[in-house]
Amino acid sequence: MLDNYVNNYDSLPSIDILRMIGKFIKEQRLNLNKSQEVLALEAGVNRSTISLLESGENTSLITFIQVLRALNKLSMLKDFQEQNNISPILMSKILLKSAKKKRKYARANRTINNENV
Repeated sequence: MLDNYVNNYDSLPSIDILRMIGKFIKEQRLNLNKSQEVLALEAGVNRSTISLLESGENTSLITFIQVLRALNKLSMLKDFQEQNNISPILMSKILLKSAKKKRKYARANRTINNENV
């Protein structure tokens, strides 16, 4: 059933996406040769929560993140990072301006009558 949607995730019903996520979690867990109990312990959740997640049931987003962390798969979330949309021209102007402000010389402390000036 899910194979029909492979190229168009926008048309996937949410329940099918949850099932895909669950299948992925289960495959990753098995690839690491971990039981649901061990993964649950590492993720800080109950074993029944892992079972619900793997079967495509609705769980919390924080649970999903904890499980991804325990599976060492948090890097999958890199697409959620804010992208730097500054144009190259603006970036070069900013860098030039900050370079001009950098201190170029050091100045020794001068003392007059044993006081720092």
